Amino acid sequence: MHQILHQIKKSIVFIGNETKYIGTGSLLSVGFPFSPQKTVCFLITARHVVSEAMNSNQNIWVSFNRKNGTIGKTSIKEIENQFGVRWLFHENEEVDIALIPFPINPETDDVMLISNELFGSFEKLSELYEVFYLSFQPGVSRYGRVEPIIRTGVISFLDNDNKIFYIDGFVFPGNSGGPVFVKPSPIRFDNNDIVIGGNDPLGWKMVGVINSLIYSSLPVEGNLFYNNTGLSIVRPIDFVNEILSQDSSNRLLEKIVERERTKE
Repeated sequence: MHQILHQIKKSIVFIGNETKYIGTGSLLSVGFPFSPQKTVCFLITARHVVSEAMNSNQNIWVSFNRKNGTIGKTSIKEIENQFGVRWLFHENEEVDIALIPFPINPETDDVMLISNELFGSFEKLSELYEVFYLSFQPGVSRYGRVEPIIRTGVISFLDNDNKIFYIDGFVFPGNSGGPVFVKPSPIRFDNNDIVIGGNDPLGWKMVGVINSLIYSSLPVEGNLFYNNTGLSIVRPIDFVNEILSQDSSNRLLEKIVERERTKE
């Protein structure tokens, strides 16, 4: 347990602008749809985290730990200019996920990647599955190191029509874009029964990305007061493959393959 949790924590990065962190991301090792034997490191986060910064023409900085004990910072604008890449979004603008190829240096960067072999399909999820999620949290996470906090929750509703799911787990500013994993458990569910004992194939699988919390409104003396319901919206990780299968994404990935080929 300690080893895989250690790997997951090292995949977490914090995303910010010039003055503060605004969200969370994680680093993935993903095979190309047209060439699965080739993999590339991607940064994944919530689309609204980067859209807000892009709309205000702010540069986005990604912070991660270095092996010498310091924090490394990578500029997204520099990545775009140096490597000719850009953010990849789903053709459906409601899909709150963003991806971009992200360069790392294994000799200096104290990070690990989540392999797409650790992706869990939305179709295999069930309500009552316990999950855990990692993120930056203002007031708790230390600024001297990238150290995510871990929260737990339970899948409370599967929205098959919109392909999202809700978790009964609190989300706050800074948590957006963090990865959600199925918590290992001896209890698992399928369409027919509840199974106790054995290994759950979904245990430790990354199943989604935190999008947003859900507020409830309460009218009091002519004013509306908003409360955090404790429910949060998660987009399934399945959308990563959909994004990478788009024509625009394939053209970008082909450029990456060609650039790597010229280095050989």
